[in-house]
Amino acid sequence: METVPVTSEMLELVLGTLGRSAWFQALRDRAKTPEGSRQVDQIMRLTDLLRFERGEVILKQGDPSDGFFLLLEGSVEVRIESGEGVAVGRLEPPATFGEIGLLLDEPRSATVRAADELLAVRFSSSSFHKMMDTVPQFGLETSRYLAQRLKELSKQVSVL
Repeated sequence: METVPVTSEMLELVLGTLGRSAWFQALRDRAKTPEGSRQVDQIMRLTDLLRFERGEVILKQGDPSDGFFLLLEGSVEVRIESGEGVAVGRLEPPATFGEIGLLLDEPRSATVRAADELLAVRFSSSSFHKMMDTVPQFGLETSRYLAQRLKELSKQVSVL
């Protein structure tokens, strides 16, 4: 893992990816106002831009949940570690991962490994709580986002 400096080019990539994520619509919309722009700047200062090599473990099942990630470039494999482990999915930008444990205040429910070289934003627990506190619609959008994910997972289970 390598921390990447947030240049203006990287900030454009981050904001562009946020713009493609249904979850972050309120944050994106908030950034269009002067007050909202300052709040988004504050939130972004609480994040890390990280680069991972192919095969690198990003989150390990059972570890404490202290933040979540937004994929900017590359993809990840999600595995449930029991016995030999079972791959349960692959995520690509603008997907997020790690938010469930953070929301439930529980250990990580899966291991996430870089499927190829990737770039991601890590939102710390404090940045997540700041978004909840300062962006009025963020809580509602979080609920909608998680409901959509539950709906998609329900379809997958019915196929099995």
